[in-house]
Amino acid sequence: MTQTITERVLKARVERIQENAGARNTIAEEDTVAALLANEPAFGSTATYHNQLGSLFAMKVARLRSVEEAQQEMLNRYDGFYNRQAWALDLLLPLNPRAAIMLAVAYQKLGEFRTSEELLKRTERVEFGMEEVA
Repeated sequence: MTQTITERVLKARVERIQENAGARNTIAEEDTVAALLANEPAFGSTATYHNQLGSLFAMKVARLRSVEEAQQEMLNRYDGFYNRQAWALDLLLPLNPRAAIMLAVAYQKLGEFRTSEELLKRTERVEFGMEEVA
């Protein structure tokens, strides 16, 4: 299948962010590019393959294009996720304003406050190598 220039640029951006985060996941990356192309909330993640719970959550967010739905799926299947929700949100990198707003709302539901601008800067720091990701 032939990719458009827009698809190639978005794919390269997502790959660069995930590479900088040390968290490549080709399946989640494909879902993320599709979300960007559809102008829907799109997320990268700093969750590595070895971080099983975080990686699974990030994949669900990318596939569902919804933080809330991914949280609900995780809560329904993994007892240990309840107390780790804020930690899991900290792993997400919003790639567009819709994702940043969705993520800010998810933090607010947990009683924490993050602005969408702050969350987009989180992504910028990783994207442009201004922050070392653990």
